[in-house]
Amino acid sequence: TPIKSSAASDVYKRQLSLLFSCSKENSIKIEVLNVEAYKELFYPLPFGGAQDYGYVVTDSEGNRFHISNIEGFDEQYEEGFEYMIKVFVRHISSDCKNCPDALGYDEYTLVEIISKKCKCES
Repeated sequence: TPIKSSAASDVYKRQLSLLFSCSKENSIKIEVLNVEAYKELFYPLPFGGAQDYGYVVTDSEGNRFHISNIEGFDEQYEEGFEYMIKVFVRHISSDCKNCPDALGYDEYTLVEIISKKCKCES
C-alpha cells in the first residue's frame, strides 16, 4: 500500500528553500482543473527523490500532471468521483542568479468545486 504523503513535497520545498535561501512569490492566477477519480504515485521533483501520492489533473490547455495537495480540496475529495474545480495557482520561483528555474513550484488553493461526477461502476 503506498504511503499517502501530501506533506512529502512540502518537505522538499522547505529543504530547497533552505538550501538556496532564495524563493519568492512570482505570480498568482486562477485555473480550472479536471481532477481524475483516482490518485496515483508520482515523482514530485524533476531530479528524482521519494515518490508522492497525488491527484491526476488536466488543465484547460489539455496538459496532464500531478498535484500532491490542493488546499481546501483535500478534505472534500472522494476517490471514485471526477471533479472540475477552480483554483488559485501561486507560482513560487527562485530569485537566485545561480538557481535553475526547475526549483520553482506551484501551490494550489481551492476557489470552488464546479462539478462532481460519480465514476462508479454499474
